[in-house]
Amino acid sequence: MQPFAGRRQWHATPESAPLWRHPRALVVLAALAACLAIAACGSPTLPSLPAGSYSSATFGFHVSYPANWKANPCDASTCGNSASGAIPFNLIITRTGDSHSAAALISTCTITIMNMKNRDIAASAASLSRDKTLQSVTIGGVRGYKSAPVTQDIPNSQISVTHTDYFVVHGNYEYQLSTDSVKGDNADADLQSIITSFGFGG
Repeated sequence: MQPFAGRRQWHATPESAPLWRHPRALVVLAALAACLAIAACGSPTLPSLPAGSYSSATFGFHVSYPANWKANPCDASTCGNSASGAIPFNLIITRTGDSHSAAALISTCTITIMNMKNRDIAASAASLSRDKTLQSVTIGGVRGYKSAPVTQDIPNSQISVTHTDYFVVHGNYEYQLSTDSVKGDNADADLQSIITSFGFGG
């Protein structure tokens, strides 16, 4: 299964983003590719999955997802994330089911945990309220921010993907929730239900 190649994993512009943001994006993309590869193993026809939930006492959050979605957790030790501990954890929730082959592009929701003890992350998180491109929203009962959706056409295909980022700071972490909705996948309602279900407390 192919990840969305145009994933935007930072809320500063590429020109103004600190250098650590670019390696982070590569790490998140590598983690996404690894987790999707694991999810794609086996027969292209996958069994019907029940609705589920995922919680982390370590990172203080919980989230639910609809039937035929699957949670793929990746921590720093298993997915090779930042050695500095800046990005200790990713959770990638992927859509799956009988209609998707192992090579298909699929809709996803990614939850990236960023450690506020890292000075660059703390500074970036502090700038969220000043970023005029972000909309103020409530995430898990806490004030957060949402980017404008960005739609990107996948080269040499009839496929497009709409990407949206959500940011919220709680305790020692900044949580970035990202959705990638593949055109024709009819995943918008499911993705929104995942975002709405997100809450704090593992």
